[in-house]
Amino acid sequence: MRNSFLFLLSIPIFQFFITSQLFGQDKIEISGVVINEVGKTIPDVKISINNSGFVTTDAAGLFVTKISSNEIDDIEAFKRGYEMFSWEKLKGEKFKVEIKLKPVDYKLIGKVFDENGELLANADIVLNPDDPQLIAKSNSKGVFSFKVPSFIRVDENSKLSVNGKLLESDGIAFQEKGGLLHLSLPVPYQTIVIYDKDNNKLTNRSFSINGKDYTTDNNGELKLRIRNVEKQKFAMDDHQILSSKHHPGDNHYLLYFSNIKEEKGIPENVEFPKGSNEIVEDVVVEDGKLNLEKVTEYDKDINIIINDLELEKQRLSQKSNEIRVQMEMVAEKMGEESSLNDEDRKHLSQTMTSLEDQLIENDVAYEDAQVKTKEIIDKMKYVIIEKDSLNHAVEEQIEVITTEKKQVEEELERDILIFSVVAFSLLIVAFILFSSGKRIKKKNNELFALNTELNQTKNDLLEKVQEINQQKEEIAVQAENLQDLNHDVTIKNKKITDSIRYAKSVQEAVLPSLNLLDTFLSDYFITYLPKDIVSGDFYWFTKIPPQNGNGEKILIAAVDCTGHGVSGAFMSMVGNTLLEEIVNQMQIYDTSEILEHLNKRIIEGLRQSETTNRDGMDICICSLEKLATGNTKVTFTGAKRPLFYLRKNEGVVETLAGDRRSIAGRQPKESVEFSKQEIELSPKDVIYLTTDGLVDQNNENRKRYGTTRLKEFILHNSEFDNLTQKENLEKNLANYQGITEQRDDILVIGITV
Repeated sequence: MRNSFLFLLSIPIFQFFITSQLFGQDKIEISGVVINEVGKTIPDVKISINNSGFVTTDAAGLFVTKISSNEIDDIEAFKRGYEMFSWEKLKGEKFKVEIKLKPVDYKLIGKVFDENGELLANADIVLNPDDPQLIAKSNSKGVFSFKVPSFIRVDENSKLSVNGKLLESDGIAFQEKGGLLHLSLPVPYQTIVIYDKDNNKLTNRSFSINGKDYTTDNNGELKLRIRNVEKQKFAMDDHQILSSKHHPGDNHYLLYFSNIKEEKGIPENVEFPKGSNEIVEDVVVEDGKLNLEKVTEYDKDINIIINDLELEKQRLSQKSNEIRVQMEMVAEKMGEESSLNDEDRKHLSQTMTSLEDQLIENDVAYEDAQVKTKEIIDKMKYVIIEKDSLNHAVEEQIEVITTEKKQVEEELERDILIFSVVAFSLLIVAFILFSSGKRIKKKNNELFALNTELNQTKNDLLEKVQEINQQKEEIAVQAENLQDLNHDVTIKNKKITDSIRYAKSVQEAVLPSLNLLDTFLSDYFITYLPKDIVSGDFYWFTKIPPQNGNGEKILIAAVDCTGHGVSGAFMSMVGNTLLEEIVNQMQIYDTSEILEHLNKRIIEGLRQSETTNRDGMDICICSLEKLATGNTKVTFTGAKRPLFYLRKNEGVVETLAGDRRSIAGRQPKESVEFSKQEIELSPKDVIYLTTDGLVDQNNENRKRYGTTRLKEFILHNSEFDNLTQKENLEKNLANYQGITEQRDDILVIGITV
């Protein structure tokens, strides 16, 4: 209930913050165009004017947005591979602008797939194979990267090859999210050839592949792109597949169909013996025993079965002779080399191969008929033996029945004698009963009294049963009420869960866009794992323009609010809004001063000096500034959170400890000072900002993950790129955690400077 109340309370407060920022003034519409150095328009550029939010240029490089001020103070433009170098208002147009971008070097990441759609490892990727410009090799997971110079463009119209194969245009695509380049080898063409059972091509014949209809051409063939042709489902009306052959060398797939109606027809010129009007196709043996019901008249029809098999053997033998004659004719033609061109030789060679295949199949069928003839004869012998056994068994049964009949007659004579003795005995008993009538009457009276008492007891029991039934009805009503109550609780719980899921979408919208981070950070990763649907952890990011002789800076923070779930998410919204206000509106860029103002604003906003509210947050905040030497100056301030950093050349993970106090919370003092620390890092060094969720996560033995294990992980994975580090960290955490429940929100940010 407390979490639900806090969530409901957070919605109007959050709406107040958003409304006060977005709708405090009337909006002014601004339009413009984005062009390059030679005046060509650039599509898909993200534009922000006066920090009013981002819009994207259309295919013609045009955009329209709204701002809250009559003056344009600041414009930001972002697109991978470009940077903004100027902007100006169009002449005579106060609210129309022209923005110019120029190409810059950038890193392009992609994935490569084989013909079957699987990731392709260790593949060679080349841009413009005729005049190689960029060369890369995919790793074991099919991922590759290009460092693209500013004067080279890579798009869907570029020429790319994979392992020496030039890609088609539909095999090159950019994934919208993150701008990943996807390369796919073309699906190979397969020629599907349809034959009937006599090896004749079925021309202009309709058939289906996985339910989709196709038609063969005049040669009985169909050529199309298809993966794993052997695994597809082929079908043809009134036909069934006899066999198939795949020739991967020339990408041919052969299918042999037979007509079901023709197969079920009765062969011509077959004479039936008198008294028989059917053909017995097979002898049925179940569990090693002959089914006598299915072999009736087998002694009469055995000639029919043998006849059919002999006819089949004769037909197969005749067909083999015909095939051999055709092969001899083809061999003679092939011997006439002087009169044959290459196409004729190829055709004759293919015909000879086909005839050889037919001859092999025909000979195999002949051998099958031989085996089947022997099996039928053996089964018929078994029938005859079974019938002789049955006759012998019937004779033995008749003898048994005769013996039993004689025994029954003897038992009947004995029973008549016994019945006479019993009848006489009953007469004596009747006389005795009549003599003792008075005594029986007395017993009847006693029984009547006893019966009356039993009836009274029965009535008492019936009353008890009615009382129990009434109690059962009351229990059933209570159970029904509990079921209704449970249904209501389920509906309310669903509504609350749906509300929290909506809150998650709101919280995700507040977090910095990864596309924006991609623009400023060349190599980074973010592992963001909420314990519940919404999170008390959040990350925050902004850019600081050059001032006072200093270069451009980037501010980034990892924040851990009190609690998790709904209460933590509420605090994360408050913290995110206050950070935006302190930095972007009040223009306070010093990391220690930012935390001091944040501490004061939370204490005032939650009235912690007047109430028992002790919500607060731990935070790790850094500013990154590129120096003229190529190094990066990192300024760090922490509220109960450290900063980890790795110097690649030294191979050591070091720590900057934060101040031993939180923002607000249990020490509600408005005037609190925070310290700041500065370090200078070389290119390829890495910094790590974390909340306490990862190091506090325990395993099945209730042992924490700990700071030492985190440092060891960073050191052992330092040679990988940040994307691989993220995957390895999440796998390492999952293996360590096992089946243990996640105890807190987890946030880890890794940045290569």
